[in-house]
Amino acid sequence: MRSYLAFVTAAAAFVSPVAGAAERYEAQLAHSADTEWIGFAEIDLSDAAAVRGELCLVRKEYPDRRTEPRTLLRVPVTGRAVAEGLELNLGTVRDGPRSDATLAFARGTGDGGEGALVFGDLLALRDKEGNPILGGTKLAYAELTPLVPPSPDFEISMLSSASDQQVAILLEEVNPGQGPVTALVPLEEYENFTREQAIAFEQKHEREMLYDAGAVVALMDSAKIPQLQRALDALGDGARVMNGEISACHGGVVQVTVSVPPMLEFWYTRQIQKSGAVITAYPWGLPLDPGWTDPLMIQTAAVVAAFGNPRIAMAQKYRPLWETLKAALTRFAAARRPGFAQSGTIVLRPSGAPHVFNAEIRGRSLAVCQANRWEQIFVEATVNPSVTSSSAVGVSLQMSDGFYARGATMPSDARMRDHRISDSELKALQDLMVGNAQKNLTWPAAVRCQQ
Repeated sequence: MRSYLAFVTAAAAFVSPVAGAAERYEAQLAHSADTEWIGFAEIDLSDAAAVRGELCLVRKEYPDRRTEPRTLLRVPVTGRAVAEGLELNLGTVRDGPRSDATLAFARGTGDGGEGALVFGDLLALRDKEGNPILGGTKLAYAELTPLVPPSPDFEISMLSSASDQQVAILLEEVNPGQGPVTALVPLEEYENFTREQAIAFEQKHEREMLYDAGAVVALMDSAKIPQLQRALDALGDGARVMNGEISACHGGVVQVTVSVPPMLEFWYTRQIQKSGAVITAYPWGLPLDPGWTDPLMIQTAAVVAAFGNPRIAMAQKYRPLWETLKAALTRFAAARRPGFAQSGTIVLRPSGAPHVFNAEIRGRSLAVCQANRWEQIFVEATVNPSVTSSSAVGVSLQMSDGFYARGATMPSDARMRDHRISDSELKALQDLMVGNAQKNLTWPAAVRCQQ
C-alpha cells in the first residue's frame, strides 16, 4: 500500500536556470508504485520551439522510513510546446527519473486536478489484477500541476482573502435524522476564536474528509520562512516549519509542512494565511482510499484529556497516544498469534514528525496463518480529527508494507525482502484488527489464526 503521509513532510525548492516566461508547477514522476519523485518544476515557454527548464525533485520510497535528509535532484528538461501540451526530454541525473524517449504531456485531469499536464496513466503502475508494479526502471507516469493558483486535492475550507465575509468550514453537523448541515461561520469571527473555542467547534461537528492531524501545508517563497516562523512563535504553541530540505536548492517557491497542535489545523490555517508570508495554506487532505482503516477509537482518559487541551505541547499529546496504540497492536498480535511475544517485537520508528505514527511488527505471521512463516509489517497512523471528540480520539491506520520468509527461526531482513505481502493480505489484516476491536482495545478469540 502506498504511504500518503510521506507526502506531507517533503519540501523542495528550485531556482530557474532560464529567463523569460517561466511557468511553475508541482511535479510528480514515477517509475513504478514504489519508486517516485516529487517536487517542483520551472519551465520557460517563451519560445515554443525551444522550451527549457528544470525539475527539482526528491526521491520517495514506500514505505518511507527515512530519518536523514533526502538528496534534492536537479533534472534539466528541454523540448517544445505543442497544441496538446508539452513534449519534454529529461536530462540524465544520477538517481533521477529515466526516460529514453520524449515525454508527451497532454492537458487533462491528474491527481492535482484540472489543468495538469499528464504523461502516461496512473493505471500503468498496477498490473491487470490491480497489484502494484514494483521496481520499474523507466518512467511510467508523470504529472505537472500549475503551481499558481494552487489546487489542493479537496475543496479548500478556508478562504484566503481577508476581505471575504464568510468561510465554509465544510463540516457535517451531528444532527441525527435531519441530514448533514454545512456550518458557515463569518471569517472575522472564526479567525478570532480562542484556541478553546476552535477545539470546541471541531468537537461539535464532523468533517467530511480525512486530513492529516497536526499538519498544515503552505506554498511560499523560501525567503519568507523566517517571517512565517516568527508569526508561529508569536502564537506560542510550539508550531514550527518543517524545512530541513529546503536550503539545498537555494530559494524559490517551496511547499512546506507546518507542524501545529492537533484539533487546531483549520484555525492555524487561517492564522498562517493572515501572516503575509505564504501564497496559500491549507490542511493536508488524505485520500479516503482502501489504504486507511475506519477509525480505531481510543478512550483512555489521559489521552483524551490531552487532546482537548490546546496548551499541552504536541510531543506530550502524541507520546501517550502512540504508546497506547503500540500496546493495542501488541494485544492484537497476541490474540492473533498466541505466543507472539516470545519471539516477536513491535517497535516504534522515527517518523520525523510527532503527529505521524510509524511502527514495525516483526515475528510469527499475522497476515497469512502458516506455521513456519515470519512477517515484517510496517504500520503508520494519524489522528482522524473528524471523529475525535471530548470522549475519544479516533486513529486511522494502514499497514503500508510488509515482507515475509519461511523458516524454523526468525529470518534476516535480507531474506524477508525476497517476498512481499500483497496489498489485499495487508488490507484484510488491518480490517480484521479494526473491525474486531472491542471497546477496551482487546480482541476476541475469533481473530486467532486457525491452522
